[in-house]
Amino acid sequence: MAYDEAKAKLIAFDTARNQELKRLQEENAALRAQLSAQVKETADSLHDDAVKLKEAAVQPADADAVDAKRYRWLKERQAYVAVHPHYKDLPLHQRTGWTIRLVNGDSDSFDAAIDAAIAAQSTEGAKG
Repeated sequence: MAYDEAKAKLIAFDTARNQELKRLQEENAALRAQLSAQVKETADSLHDDAVKLKEAAVQPADADAVDAKRYRWLKERQAYVAVHPHYKDLPLHQRTGWTIRLVNGDSDSFDAAIDAAIAAQSTEGAKG
């Protein structure tokens, strides 16, 4: 009987070990899937952040280039900026420099006014 008992205990132990091994394998697979999903989510988030940083790095450089062009244009013309609306009505021969009328005084309208003056000068230069 000792042999049969030992054999039964060995079979029971082997069965328990196989069940535990199967449970651990399933748990391992579930953890790998969860980790894989987290890695993908993190990678996607990092990619999105990298794209945003790249776009942010490009935009100021472009904006700086436009601002530099405006500044050079103003400096070359030794222009002054007239914020009073009546300057726009003066004939060209009475103006002592380029006049730019600001619509509402914010920097966007100032930039737009400079751009318009540059465009107008380019158009006048092409005619003359």
